[in-house]
Amino acid sequence: MAAIAWRHLDNETQDSIGTLLRQHPDWPRWVARSRNDTPASANEEAFIASSTWADELRRDPRFRDSQRTSAATRPFTLDDGERHSDWHYLNRPLDGEGRLGNNRLGGNLDNALEDLSKILADTTQPAQHRAQALVWLIHLCADAHQPLHTVTRLQGDIPDSGGNGLLIHDPSHPRLTQQSLHAWWDDRPGPPWLHGEKLTAQALELDLGMPPIPPRTPQEWIREAQHLARSVVYRNLTGPQPITLSPEYRDNAQRIADRQVVAAGRRLAFWLSALLAIR
Repeated sequence: MAAIAWRHLDNETQDSIGTLLRQHPDWPRWVARSRNDTPASANEEAFIASSTWADELRRDPRFRDSQRTSAATRPFTLDDGERHSDWHYLNRPLDGEGRLGNNRLGGNLDNALEDLSKILADTTQPAQHRAQALVWLIHLCADAHQPLHTVTRLQGDIPDSGGNGLLIHDPSHPRLTQQSLHAWWDDRPGPPWLHGEKLTAQALELDLGMPPIPPRTPQEWIREAQHLARSVVYRNLTGPQPITLSPEYRDNAQRIADRQVVAAGRRLAFWLSALLAIR
């Protein structure tokens, strides 16, 4: 997603992003593997590498788990040293009939996108805060396009936590024939170890092969993902676990995931360009 987004950013926005990323304490690590010392290539390297930073916090001893008790606690705090795991998802309840409820069963993805966008756009904020907001937005844009980061299906009164509690069987998988539905969808755009030229080549191929996609707003990204969860992700997934995924389901899921990762990349570029526009 980040590699696709970088292709759609103009030079001025890329430079602004590079300037901000240099204010982040992990900048040296992000560019350590760079094979090119030009500022432009370092900016791209850091932009792509930083896209997984929000997930890496889970194992980062500099951060701690959230101390908050409410999923929608405000005011928003960015520099409290917490991992903010609830920013990665929004659990709206999806019942067995595919109806989406309005209750929030957990998660703060929608609020995080809104508040981080405000911080990034505010040039009176400290540069370090804006850099953190930028890195979070890069990651959360992708999360907002993964349908299982936006709903949770109720099994009776028990939520499945965005498919994490639903075991599936994929006979075509080379290593893990059984895993959670959430993990399976997370890996649809490509294996997590892709990097360097292989990553950018796959991103280019996906991007060039996709028709135009309207940019829309973060709230609309989430609603679109929720619609996909209802109409595609959970459709016909019933019965005892592990549920075997049919070839038709796998093929359709791949098409949806490809479209979503391209949409996320292009929309991230549009969103960052708007937030960082010279005022």
